[in-house]
Amino acid sequence: CHCAVEGFEPSNQLDQHLEALAHQHQGTLFMRTLVGHKSPLRAQLSLPSVPALVCFRNGAVVGRTGLLTFGPPDEVLEELVVDYLKRLGVLRQPGGAKQSPASRAAPGGMMSSGSEDDEEGRGDQESWKNPPCEVCGRCYPHEHVKAIYREHHSSDEEGSNFD
Repeated sequence: CHCAVEGFEPSNQLDQHLEALAHQHQGTLFMRTLVGHKSPLRAQLSLPSVPALVCFRNGAVVGRTGLLTFGPPDEVLEELVVDYLKRLGVLRQPGGAKQSPASRAAPGGMMSSGSEDDEEGRGDQESWKNPPCEVCGRCYPHEHVKAIYREHHSSDEEGSNFD
């Protein structure tokens, strides 16, 4: 679960990396929630700082860390995120299979099992692709939902794109 801080660029970078990982690991649930420094969720999850990444396996917290784990203060490095998630064993392939320790990243960032039938594996990796969404252009199954906020900011009224 990405415990994000709204408007914070490293949070946005982590979102992008996690979205890419979600395509490759459809058996893994990726979540995002907005938190603040005084958020009760921060205390409940014992977050070291916010924004943060909290990892669960079978309902139990197996890791929690601030974004400094993933690079310099203003940048989140994808390879460090992937290494962290692999180390915790939370990445799953479609169907619920865990990422095997023998798996490794192939050129271009795609996951490879290291088997001799990689040609067949590449076809499986692209099987999630669908025609581009008319709204956003994404090529994977998804739906668009409206965000619900407890607070109403008057500056959001004019610039709102929620129809």
